[in-house]
Order: sequence, then structure tokens, then C-alpha cells
Amino acid sequence: MADLTMWLEATGALAGAGGLGYAKVRAPRVYWSLVGMPLTWGRFTFSYRSTMDVCGLTVQPSGLRAFMTRNVARREVQPVPPKIRRVRLTSTGLRVTLRLPAGLEPADVMASSERLRHAWGVHSVTVVETKPGFV
Repeated sequence: MADLTMWLEATGALAGAGGLGYAKVRAPRVYWSLVGMPLTWGRFTFSYRSTMDVCGLTVQPSGLRAFMTRNVARREVQPVPPKIRRVRLTSTGLRVTLRLPAGLEPADVMASSERLRHAWGVHSVTVVETKPGFV
């Protein structure tokens, strides 16, 4: 009886993996919605701060913020990356709206778009200024 249970569980997992493989080939949008989008969103969220720091898209915090971090939180002051204002999941990828901190310009983000593309392992990173201070 235990062998039968193991076989039923194994065939269910194999059928699910086969279905995802089939969806990847025959219905890429379904595969993106079920697998690609959650993985990409998680990878983006997990690596955002370090990626922005490596790509040179962080600035030093304001004097008040640095003072509060040092004296109240009792930890070292870290550079500030752009704030994520909105993440939209589309059928072709993620659309992220960033609020740029003082001292960072849209041209800086545009200049580092190739580094961001490489760091996140995506096909392309397109940077467009939507309104002053937002890209």
C-alpha cells in the first residue's frame, strides 16, 4: 500500500512538471503567469537594494535620517536606493515606478540600465521619465 501511495504522489508531481513544460512551449503567457512572474517578482524584491547599490544608484541619506539611524536605531548608516512606488505585473514583464531621491537623476538610471539588465538577468531594461523625480 505504501508503494502505491508513493507512485501516485510521484506521478502527480511528474504530471504537474510535464504540464508546466507543455505550457512553456505552447502557452508562454500561461507559463509566465504561473511560474515566471512570481519568480521574477521575488528575485526583484530580494535583490533590489544590493543591486541598486552595486549599480551606483544610491545616495547618502539626509543629515536628519543619518542622525536618527546612528543614535536611535544604533546601527550604521546605509546609502538610500530609489523608493519603489509601484510594481505592475504585465504579460511581458514587470513595470516598476521608482521615486528618485535627491541627488539622483533619471540620466543616472538610464546610464546604468545595461548593468541592471545584466544583474537581474532580464532581456531589457527600459527607463522612461514619467514626471519629475519618477522613472
